[in-house]
Parts: sequence; C-alpha cells; structure tokens
Amino acid sequence: QDRLVHRIRTAAEDLCLENHKEEVKFAVARKKCYSTALTQGYRQMSSAIAAYARGAPLAAATLTVSGQ
Repeated sequence: QDRLVHRIRTAAEDLCLENHKEEVKFAVARKKCYSTALTQGYRQMSSAIAAYARGAPLAAATLTVSGQ
C-alpha cells in the first residue's frame, strides 16, 4: 500500500506540478489538479483494496490518475 501511495503521488506530481515560475492563477490551478488527482487515486486504491478483501485479484486492478 505504501508503494501504491508513492506511485499515486508521483503520477499526480508528474501530471500537475512543474518547478518553474508562473502566474498565480496557473499555480493555483496546478495545485487543484494535484489535489484532485491524489483524491481520485486514493479513492481508486481504497476500492481496489476493498475488492481484494472480497476476493478479487488485486493484480488485475488498474488505477488511472487524472487531474480532471
């Protein structure tokens, strides 16, 4: 689970955050994108873990990290 959390965070960072100066409105939009991507990724992870607890194969689970 810790590795999956790390992968979700890394995907959200790659999708939404960049290390350069920009207008505040763009920085705010990137942070919102990052927050949304994390929330969706964590929600999918929780669903996959719950499905695994019910007997579904976890290896078949696919998470899609999106900032939208």
